[in-house]
Amino acid sequence: MISEVGAANVADLTKRMGVTSNIPNNLSIALGSYDASLFDMVGAYSAFVNQGTWVEPTMILRIEDKNGSPIYEKAPKVLKALNSETAYAMVDMLKGVVDGGTGSRFEMGS
Repeated sequence: MISEVGAANVADLTKRMGVTSNIPNNLSIALGSYDASLFDMVGAYSAFVNQGTWVEPTMILRIEDKNGSPIYEKAPKVLKALNSETAYAMVDMLKGVVDGGTGSRFEMGS
């Protein structure tokens, strides 16, 4: 499929989904031939379940003093990475792998 849409387009989408690694412009990226941090992958996969919206993974959004006054606030970056229909299709495919594909539980005697 990557040869149909082009490696450059896939690399661009990957960047829009928050992956900060250097992504090579070749067909091997379909196999995961680049290093991506866990932080980047959490953000990228979350875009699927957020209807195509990438939200920067953030551990702490707000710190308050003893009176409840904020002493630190961080608003995560938000970006529409892909359309909602594409995100839905991807979630459906990922569910299919878990429910009945290679990610399903193997039962003895089956």
